[in-house]
Amino acid sequence: MLKLKLLGTCLIAPTVIVALIIAWRTRKNKNLFLPNLAVAFWISANSTWMLGEFFELPYFWYSLTLFLGGTGLIGWFFILLLQKKVSLEQPS
Repeated sequence: MLKLKLLGTCLIAPTVIVALIIAWRTRKNKNLFLPNLAVAFWISANSTWMLGEFFELPYFWYSLTLFLGGTGLIGWFFILLLQKKVSLEQPS
């Protein structure tokens, strides 16, 4: 929107890395890991889409695949939630 292609491109790596670190640190807790991994997928999808828009690259299918992967993870989380294998309650 602001045409800040260089800044936007430079911020992709740290944003994706932080999302992956958060997901990695919560990997032992399904209540936290699946939603955090889905967020990492969505951030990656938005970054891919943004690069495609900035530089007119054919990245639509890559970003769609990442977005659907994140959506699938959230779907899997809700299936586990319905089966009571995960919960929305915070650990004490």
